[in-house]
Amino acid sequence: MSNRGCITVTSHADPRLAAEPRLAAEPRLAADPRLVAEPRLAALGGGHGLAASLRALRTITSQLTAIVSVADDGGSSGRLREAVDQAAPGDLRKCLLALADPSTPLARAFGYRFSDGDLEGHAFGNLMLSALAAVFEDLPDAVDAAGEMLHIAGRVLPATMTPVELVATTGSGDEVRGQVAVMRTVGVRRVRLEPGDARPPYSALDTIGEADAVLVGPGSLYTSVLAALAAPGLVEAINAADAPVLYVANLHSQPGEAEGYTLSDHVEALGRHGLVPDAVLYDPSTLPMGDPVGGAIAAPLANASGRAHDTVKLADAVRTWLADL
Repeated sequence: MSNRGCITVTSHADPRLAAEPRLAAEPRLAADPRLVAEPRLAALGGGHGLAASLRALRTITSQLTAIVSVADDGGSSGRLREAVDQAAPGDLRKCLLALADPSTPLARAFGYRFSDGDLEGHAFGNLMLSALAAVFEDLPDAVDAAGEMLHIAGRVLPATMTPVELVATTGSGDEVRGQVAVMRTVGVRRVRLEPGDARPPYSALDTIGEADAVLVGPGSLYTSVLAALAAPGLVEAINAADAPVLYVANLHSQPGEAEGYTLSDHVEALGRHGLVPDAVLYDPSTLPMGDPVGGAIAAPLANASGRAHDTVKLADAVRTWLADL
């Protein structure tokens, strides 16, 4: 069992508590003979970062479940949240698309964003998820239905069953409310979700308990990664599980919420929220380490632009880590 009880940088309850870019076909990677069976993977986070991770992980296994933050309050998701009492659909949409066959008409439509009229700025996938949530009156069932229609490779689950607001506390004690506002704030120390009794689906907790490995990130540290982990019971479930935890760090520090952060700053922030990963995957050409980090794995991960993770490079690094467990 992994030793994640001590929250330090150097060491590696009841747990049931304008248009989207057109997707290109994902590369197929050769099977690694060291991986005897497809691993059961749980991936947590949100936004473009988790979607990038899922595009890599789907080339490794079909036994893949994403547990996704629903705290977004900007853009199309924010407008829908103001109109109806539902959890934010935007990050769920991104992750469903990451696991879908991008060549199908429905997948292309799911990512379409209206450019004029009353629907300007809305993504069709967000509207569809909102409609499914109203029909099913159950968010996980609605997301499962969308996944079936998109024929996704794996499963996508919300981090909470109900709408939540992200609340941050800064080092000076100030409180900042809302994902967009937190994203712009320098000096964040902790985040939480309100209401405090918002719970994850039992299936998310079961997924973590049954996983062969848990992957966290990449993505905006406080507004995607920790926004997902802040769901009551998720960190406790991860710490109670036997599965090793890999944190995939962002390629760069992020203006506002993680301005000037090194790798060790990212890991310290996870620790403040109760999670100490067993291994930390990062690209040293884009993100300095800072203080020594236990379990750090340096690997080339950036694509040609240097601004996003390369699917093949990330998949190769994760496969190597899995094979060495």
